Amino acid sequence: MLNLEPPSPTPATPFDSLWSLFCWRAPWRWDLYDAICEYLEVDTRLETLNARFEVLQATLDVLRDHQNNEHSSRLEWVVIVLIFIELVIGIVEIGGIMGWIGKENVMGGGGAGS
Repeated sequence: MLNLEPPSPTPATPFDSLWSLFCWRAPWRWDLYDAICEYLEVDTRLETLNARFEVLQATLDVLRDHQNNEHSSRLEWVVIVLIFIELVIGIVEIGGIMGWIGKENVMGGGGAGS
């Protein structure tokens, strides 16, 4: 998940960014950085962006779940159709074994009793 945070006053390394090369070499520049951040309302903008990213993340989660459910539903219907086909084939086979379905009965010819 994406989370925007304001930069810390002490970067991990002095060469993290071009801004760090400018600001962290002299203490008075850090005050300049604070003034610029306050003027540009960086904290408020970051909070707004984080809130929007959270909404976007929730929307993407809902869409992902919907897609997964749709795929699962399609697979369930395939399984149901296959079971139905197997059931029909099984009934035809049992009918053939029992003599209910066969050439003699279909053609009207006498079976064993004719």
